Amino acid sequence: MTTLVEARRRIQSREVSSRELVAAAHAAADRADAQLGVFLARFDEAALSAADEADRATASGESLGPLHGLPIAIKDIIETRESATTAQSRVHPRTQPFDADVVARLRAAGAVIVGKTTTMEYAHGLPDRGGPFPIPRNPWDLTRWAGGSSSGSASGVASGMFLAAVGTDTGGSIRIPAAYCGVTGLMPTYGQISMHGVLPLAFSLDHVGAIAASAADCELMCSVMAGPAGVGKTTTIEHVGEGRGLRGLRVGVCAPASDVGTDPTLVDRFDAAMRELEEAGAETIEVGLPMEADVLAAGSIVAEGEALAYHLPCASRLFSEYAPSTRASLIRHTFFSAADYVRAQRVRAEAVARLQDLWARVDVIASLSVLSTAPELDQLGDDLVRWGSTLRTGYWNAVGCPSISLPSGTAGDGLPCAFQLSAAPDQEAVLLRVATEYQTRTDWHLRRPS
Repeated sequence: MTTLVEARRRIQSREVSSRELVAAAHAAADRADAQLGVFLARFDEAALSAADEADRATASGESLGPLHGLPIAIKDIIETRESATTAQSRVHPRTQPFDADVVARLRAAGAVIVGKTTTMEYAHGLPDRGGPFPIPRNPWDLTRWAGGSSSGSASGVASGMFLAAVGTDTGGSIRIPAAYCGVTGLMPTYGQISMHGVLPLAFSLDHVGAIAASAADCELMCSVMAGPAGVGKTTTIEHVGEGRGLRGLRVGVCAPASDVGTDPTLVDRFDAAMRELEEAGAETIEVGLPMEADVLAAGSIVAEGEALAYHLPCASRLFSEYAPSTRASLIRHTFFSAADYVRAQRVRAEAVARLQDLWARVDVIASLSVLSTAPELDQLGDDLVRWGSTLRTGYWNAVGCPSISLPSGTAGDGLPCAFQLSAAPDQEAVLLRVATEYQTRTDWHLRRPS
């Protein structure tokens, strides 16, 4: 499989047909999905029918839109008309299927929807070994986790089962699996993309975004999902490979601490990435994130309170049917009070205000997204708090800023390394310019597991 942008060009020039792309995606799924656990549902017949429609349009000189004939997958907390959403949960009611707003926009842009991908229960918690759903594994090492909660979306892109996928991100659920699987994951500004038809985890933290090979791919996806007033107001797609440089841009660097359990290879790869940005002309400035520890704690309290508010009616009746890590989280939620929730929201607001001074000094901020490579499934357990301590993604959800995870190499164990770039709200254009320049100068995002 190729990148979304390259496949788009090849369809437009008639070098390849949509049916060929979809058939290649199906073949990849036939080969590997039994091991990887990417799909909860495949829409093979409907996808081939949509691909044939796209090819008939191509033959007539028509375009169905910017995603004409391209195979795309949807995370299974997002509604699609082909099958009822499961949320990977025993307790979720199987309601009448319909298209969420983002899915309707993708179809209107010509996308071929190939299926629904695995997640964690309600995009919450850790893999449920005793449940009836597939366990999403990492294509670089089947003993490792693909990450959560947009697990199958990242693993499927990395293994060639589709060109891009829709994910959601409440504390890192796009960027974490993208980092673990060696692909690119973009979380746009809070509120840029409609959540209608998307099951919530935490109302004030949830974002819809994209996972694909490259930043340009993610921009194309998110621009379609956001509509004309959103992410792609200034597009970088046409400039991929031009090497425009980053002269005049200021990159704030949150230097990763090497003494708190951070994998030293990730630090080395992060430092190498910063040198690439400097060689492209960017000025790097060491910075710290305002109130970082407080914001991470506040985001956790808000997420837990809002998740409990959503699940309480069902959990009061069917608590034992939830997955073990979800049950543990819901119990922990009950120890926080309404006063804790209000204070946490005030911490978020104060951090947003303090960030204004930092955004006056820098255009984007670079940091590690995760502190280790993908964990072993056998060592993961059900302790969400312990795993959460290895993440640095939730800060950007709490302050509503756009953020993108980029592959930056491989560690000694052969697993992908990554870092994240973040920008001020609604500044996707500058964020994607830096990300695309980095990927123009490196090829880590194009490397795939055997």
